[in-house]
Amino acid sequence: MSFRSEKKEFMTFQAYEKIDFKQPIKDKEFTVMVNPESFSKSINVHYKKEECMANSISAGRFSGMDAVDYSFSLLLDGTGIISQKPEYKDVKAQLNALTEVLFAKTGESTGYRPNYVSITYCDESLHCVVSSLKTEYSLFRPDGTPLRAKVTCSFKSVCQIETGEIDGEALNKRREREKGAFDSFKDTISQAMDEKADSLFNLFGR
Repeated sequence: MSFRSEKKEFMTFQAYEKIDFKQPIKDKEFTVMVNPESFSKSINVHYKKEECMANSISAGRFSGMDAVDYSFSLLLDGTGIISQKPEYKDVKAQLNALTEVLFAKTGESTGYRPNYVSITYCDESLHCVVSSLKTEYSLFRPDGTPLRAKVTCSFKSVCQIETGEIDGEALNKRREREKGAFDSFKDTISQAMDEKADSLFNLFGR
C-alpha cells in the first residue's frame, strides 16, 4: 500500500448503496480537515493445530484469513486555527457529517446499520465497513461546546461483487448442466424406488 502523491490530497469517505460500490449515495461524502498522522493495517491468519513429533515446531495447517483491518485517528477542529472554511467551524456538525456517511438509518429496532464506504487517500481506494468509532473531546468553549475532537476509527475490508449479466451461451450451458444433474438425480431416485419395491414384494410375496 502506497500513500505517495504528487499533490496534496485529503482523505475522503464516500457512502455506497450496495457492496458492488457502483452507486454512491448522494450527499453522503466527507473530507477530512487534516490527514491522519498514522495509518494501521492488520491481517489475521488462522491455522489449524496439528500434532507434531517431539522437538519439532509446526505453525499448523492454514485454514483461512479474516478481513483486513484498517485503523487511524482523525482530528476535528472548530477553533479556526487549522481551517477557516465554514464546514469546519462546528465540531459537532463535522462529527454528524462523518457519522451520516458511515451509518444509515434502518427504521428497525437497532436504528442504524453500517454503510458500504470507500476511503480514498492519494492513490488508494479502500472498500470497507466501519467496525468501531471512538470520539474524545479535548477542548471546549465556556458553555461546554466542543472545539476539538479526536475520532479513532476502525474499518474492515469487504469484497466487491461482480454484477455483470450472464451472456446467452453461458446461460444455456448452465441450464444444460442443471438439466443433466436433475435427470441423473431423477434416474437415481427411480432406480432406488424400484429396488425398494422389489424387496417388499420378495418379503410379502407377489
